[in-house]
Amino acid sequence: MIKLEKLHKIYQLDKNTSLHALKGVTLNIKKGEIFGVIGLSGAGKSTLIRLINMLETPSSGKVIIDGEDITSYSEAKLRKVRQSIG
Repeated sequence: MIKLEKLHKIYQLDKNTSLHALKGVTLNIKKGEIFGVIGLSGAGKSTLIRLINMLETPSSGKVIIDGEDITSYSEAKLRKVRQSIG
C-alpha cells in the first residue's frame, strides 16, 4: 500500500523566489490498484512520482509504504525499498 499524507514540495528557485510544486497531496493506493497521473505541463506529476520513490525529499508530509513512513529512511534503506515500488 502507498499512502501520501499532506505532501508539500517547495523548490527554492533563488534567494527571493520559490515554487510550490505540490500543496497538501493526500492519496491512498491499495494493493492491486492501478493509478495514472495526468495533468498539464508543470502540474507536479513528475514531482509526485519522485516523492513516492523518495528521489525527491518532501518539504513536509509523509510517504508511507506498507505501513512504514519512509521519509526519514537512510539512502541505503531507501535503495532497498525502491526495489519493491513500481
